[in-house]
Amino acid sequence: MSTKKILFAGLFCLLCLPLLQKELPFFPEKGLKGAVTYQAKPKFSWRSWWHGSFQKNQELYAKDHVGGRASLVRLHNQLDYSLFGKINANGIDVGKEGYLFERGYIYEYLGKNFVGKAKIDENTRRVKLLQDSLAKLDKTLLVVLAAGKGSYFPEYFPEKFQNYPKTISNYEYYKQTLTESNVNLIDFNQWFLEMKDTTSYPLFPKTGIHWSDYAEYLVADSLINYIEEVRNIDLPEVICEGVEWHNPPIKRDRDIEEGMNLIQTFDNFEMPYPKIRFETDGKTPLNAMIVADSYYWGLQNMGFTNQVFDEGHFWYYNNSIHPNVGAANKVVDVDLLEQVAKKDIIILLATEATLPAFAWGFVHNLYMEWFEPQQVVRQKKLTRVEQKINEIKSDASWMEHIREKAAQNGISVDSMLYKDAVYLLESNQ
Repeated sequence: MSTKKILFAGLFCLLCLPLLQKELPFFPEKGLKGAVTYQAKPKFSWRSWWHGSFQKNQELYAKDHVGGRASLVRLHNQLDYSLFGKINANGIDVGKEGYLFERGYIYEYLGKNFVGKAKIDENTRRVKLLQDSLAKLDKTLLVVLAAGKGSYFPEYFPEKFQNYPKTISNYEYYKQTLTESNVNLIDFNQWFLEMKDTTSYPLFPKTGIHWSDYAEYLVADSLINYIEEVRNIDLPEVICEGVEWHNPPIKRDRDIEEGMNLIQTFDNFEMPYPKIRFETDGKTPLNAMIVADSYYWGLQNMGFTNQVFDEGHFWYYNNSIHPNVGAANKVVDVDLLEQVAKKDIIILLATEATLPAFAWGFVHNLYMEWFEPQQVVRQKKLTRVEQKINEIKSDASWMEHIREKAAQNGISVDSMLYKDAVYLLESNQ
């Protein structure tokens, strides 16, 4: 066989490898981790075919699902990192001794993300008003400042941040104003710093972003004790029946590293994983709502929401609800005041990196519903009008009718749109 034929056959086989790997996988392949999205398989229709959207989406789908893609992405990321120090993961920094950070935690610790005293003062004022109003109904509002890896490990920041001037942070000012306003507050960030040099168990992993499993056990126990004292009841207990050690770490303790999608792993230290159970016999559970960021997921998965509380719901970033409220799994699909009325305690939990958006609209929405309901009604009406206007605009024949009516009435098309949208909404009530 000639050299050309051999080269051609080799090239042909190489081109066929992705197809063979996809259809008849000949080596195991680990999927990509982190914020990875894949194009869904498009559904064929003649309309999408003639518009060209089917072909475009089919091409994107094929690229996302080609055999060996994950391995090639990892190889590309590893070469970029090893040769050029480039990290193909958004907002990730490699610090001293291989400690990994999400940049938001570094910025928050240094004060780069400070939202200003006026905004924090206003948020605190509203939290205090809501806390006092809820207390009259025998309900407890509690703010929890979760510990953050930036505040805990600043000595391991990348060299470029070591001499960066530090200014006041959102955490520092929230802590000050909440304390001065006598808001119910648990500051786990300060507590973790006080334990840092004495704890026998790591409270943060080296290549993960969230607090450790053992730290979550401490948090769960502390929350129970605090609520018991405030509510004067006996809640279910969380009990640790021993600790297992793992290296490399498991669960979420390598989430940043895994999100970098490299081939080579980072050096790690052993991490503790407590064996947890809840003692519920003879206890008095409460109904609870926890509005929190991803730092609460560990407690959620531990069973804290369902074991400690009789009816507990985790409002993740004030967006999705876990578990569902009936058939609803989105906050926008439930009545806020109705849900609050069913709860004995409302917990607002945020770590330092998410404090710029503290409570993610929950405090604002509840405050407006409680103290300025008429404005809420007006805003909801405007939102419905805007939705109806967009519906009209999406229909070409409907818009042509609007233009004709506008000309007959001697007004602008936008004014006619608004008038028709309002009329349709009011006539359907």
